[in-house]
Amino acid sequence: MVILFSSCQQNKVVDNTENEIKVANQLSQIWKEYSEAVRNKDIEKVMSFHNTEDYINYPSYGATQKGFEETKSLLKDFIEKNTIEELNIEQIEVKVLGDFAFEVALMTQKLTPEGGQSILVKQRSFSIFKKQSDGSWKFYRWIGQQ
Repeated sequence: MVILFSSCQQNKVVDNTENEIKVANQLSQIWKEYSEAVRNKDIEKVMSFHNTEDYINYPSYGATQKGFEETKSLLKDFIEKNTIEELNIEQIEVKVLGDFAFEVALMTQKLTPEGGQSILVKQRSFSIFKKQSDGSWKFYRWIGQQ
């Protein structure tokens, strides 16, 4: 005896590759503009890439910052005390799930602290971007590991 089952509700597998490539390109552009703002010490422009009050920063170099103002204070202090010569992001992977994009990357910074020697800082990063109502993406969470 053979029993056949049929269902009207089937899970559809959706290939998200095209969307992820598009989003990866958008995130690369964000990083490019962000890097330029950091090098120019433009804290207002730097912060324009961050989601508002619910942003959380988990840096490898200090305490976690929760919210826009804590993050702004830390980043302002950092860019005022350092000359950022280069800030490069090499994307390894981008995955998109609804209004969130998850990015794994390698970050390389060449910087000179006040009164110090130029140093090269390499770290892995994990970023979560949140899609805004206007379709743009902003940093929602960031984790760095040297």
